[in-house]
Amino acid sequence: MTGAYYLSTSVGMLLIFRLLHGAGFGLATTYFATLAAENIPKERRGEGMGYFGVGETVAVSVGPLIGMSILLRYDFHYLFFGGASILLLALVMTFFISRKKHTGTEAALHAGTSIKWIERKVLFPSLLILLVGIAAGSIMSFIALYAAEKGFYTVAWFFFIVAAASFLVRLVSGRLFDRLGPGSVLVPSAFLIIAGIWILTLSNSETVFLLSAALYGLGFGAVFPAIQTWCVNLVEEHEHENAMASFFNFFDLGIGGGAVILGMLASAFSYKLVYDIAIVVMVAYLLMYAGYAIHTGKKKAEVIQKA
Repeated sequence: MTGAYYLSTSVGMLLIFRLLHGAGFGLATTYFATLAAENIPKERRGEGMGYFGVGETVAVSVGPLIGMSILLRYDFHYLFFGGASILLLALVMTFFISRKKHTGTEAALHAGTSIKWIERKVLFPSLLILLVGIAAGSIMSFIALYAAEKGFYTVAWFFFIVAAASFLVRLVSGRLFDRLGPGSVLVPSAFLIIAGIWILTLSNSETVFLLSAALYGLGFGAVFPAIQTWCVNLVEEHEHENAMASFFNFFDLGIGGGAVILGMLASAFSYKLVYDIAIVVMVAYLLMYAGYAIHTGKKKAEVIQKA
């Protein structure tokens, strides 16, 4: 479908290709994340998913950089064929991937698994990643336009720094998750995202603009695999696919739905308002997690008292 964009002769045809493209993307992200989770020991899952997530985050950050470079030098045709070539390489690599076989009870559970729109066990962390998706969508969709409005010409470096910061934080955030639990990563990373976006709204120079990229990259790079791992840990092994599907559906809904709403606000008001709203969204994320932590703590205390 990436290569097929070249054949588009109308908006309707383009939307059909995009729909099929999205279906393939949804299958791939869900299945590969499930494979990664299954091959990582549970006690080191935060660390392992952090390493796996380096590919996801770096791709999301470096992808726009590569795309803009191709468009500046060539045109959309080269962009589509370049993307198709990368995916062809990915297709070849999938032949070297194997999945461990399930036996006994696990096999029976797999055989009887029904399709779920939402895995209820991971509903709360999925809601959190939806909010993160809205904030991430504000960066992915509008940063180039915001930079142009401010007179900055280092958007490519912005994405590079986001990718580099995301890569570095994964080296420690996963281990922190395994040792201290989700809160040790989810709360600090939210503050980093808020700080990054807040500094972005105040940026009056290229240096401050790039500093915001570093802070945002540290936060997003840590929070994405942390919530992903949390979702995996909340379900049984035969439910990993459902957990990952819910996780990515909510994240995509946050990015896509958020971009549409924020785009309307940007057109009516300003890009600064978009980032102000992104900060409010992340504050809501913190309040939700704080409420969850308090509620969970009370439950644990009641269980201990009864015992």
